[in-house]
Amino acid sequence: MRKRSLQASTWCLAFASALLWPAAHAAPVVIYDGSSAPMAPAWSQTQLGTPDVTTSAGTTRFKTKTASGSRTSDANLYTYATGTNSFIASIRLKVYAVNTHNSHDAGLMFSVGDNFSNLGTPTQRSAMLYIDTNTIGWADDTAAVTNDATQFHEYAIRYSNSQLDVFVDASFDEIVAGTATPKLTRPMASTGPQQGVIVFGDQTNDANYDSDFEVQFVKFLNLSLASAPTNLQAIPGNGQVTVNWTAPNNAGPAITKYTVTGAPNGSCTSEVVPPATEPATSCTVTGLTNGTSYKFKVVATNDGGDSQPSAESAPVTPSTDLAFVGAGSPIALAPGTVGTAYSASLSVTGGLPPYSFSLSGNLPAGLNLHPATGVISGSPTKAETANFSITVVDSEGLPKSVTKAAPLHTATQDFSITIAAAPVAIAPTSVPTLSEWGLIALSSLLAMFGLARNRRRPG
Repeated sequence: MRKRSLQASTWCLAFASALLWPAAHAAPVVIYDGSSAPMAPAWSQTQLGTPDVTTSAGTTRFKTKTASGSRTSDANLYTYATGTNSFIASIRLKVYAVNTHNSHDAGLMFSVGDNFSNLGTPTQRSAMLYIDTNTIGWADDTAAVTNDATQFHEYAIRYSNSQLDVFVDASFDEIVAGTATPKLTRPMASTGPQQGVIVFGDQTNDANYDSDFEVQFVKFLNLSLASAPTNLQAIPGNGQVTVNWTAPNNAGPAITKYTVTGAPNGSCTSEVVPPATEPATSCTVTGLTNGTSYKFKVVATNDGGDSQPSAESAPVTPSTDLAFVGAGSPIALAPGTVGTAYSASLSVTGGLPPYSFSLSGNLPAGLNLHPATGVISGSPTKAETANFSITVVDSEGLPKSVTKAAPLHTATQDFSITIAAAPVAIAPTSVPTLSEWGLIALSSLLAMFGLARNRRRPG
């Protein structure tokens, strides 16, 4: 009992280490460790007769037999439901004795597929991998290879894309990477993405189809494809587009890469960059043509392969960056005068019209900014110098929901306008004038004054 507890602890440590293994691919999960018979609820058993199951030193031995003169024998089949039709399963075992196979029955079989029972369909049963003493092959005898089953070997089957591939003593890393060469291969149609089983044992109770074998472990690696990424947003810039998306739900291996593909052209990828464990959900497609409309899709890649592509993004058009025309900061706009009609147009380059303008701060009193034309106009009412900023956004402006850095389709610039006081008008001083009778009276007075002077002159 103590020995089995130690084995369980050791297995737990190994399992935890496997989860943290920094390899290029995910580590397989040990779904049966050989320390006892496979147990419910993870495993289900189909048993006929009285098969022998014994455990010793961390491995379990399974034995079926045919009684002397009997027309039937034992059957002992173990089944594990994977919940996916894309996975790799392996079993490490050695054979003590196996009594042959036929097209529908096998004394010792290891197989994967959508589903299986000892009375399964001909398709399921013919695709069994039988393990005889000196050969392994498909139960329908369409293919076989020599193999010394009396020694421990790890037999792995990859079930993916409606195909079965059999490997012997190949690592999961090699199988996933595609560097391992399969010993056997055949098509195997799938009936649904959540279908999948792993089975091993003596599948038949036919007389003389028996086996005696020992198992160390069974491993499993989920190769389920990720779902398609969602919430795709394409943000245009100068000759480029930044694409953002939401990572998909993923029940399979970790996502290792995203690939963005543009139409009519352009692409970019996002891959894991240590110390990160997941690729970024954003990348920038460069080398695009300004003024051309583009749409984008993204796929997620894990050890199982590529997901379905995302929904296509809304069309976007890259363009040169927006900028206000003018020198200095702030840009000094034309001056004005109190009481005199004023108009100044803001000039921008780049982007894609139509534009939208907004004000931050205060214009000189009496002036207003037209948000669609960028014209500042009105009649100034106060002498002052006003400093303010104006933001322009083009037709491809950033959506409000975007928070990530993106190419510029908005620009903000500081401006100033000086309004002078109206000039002061100087009124002319009027000179008094005499009426007609006044002039007559003045003339008479001057004449009298001249006569008086003449009389005082000596003769």
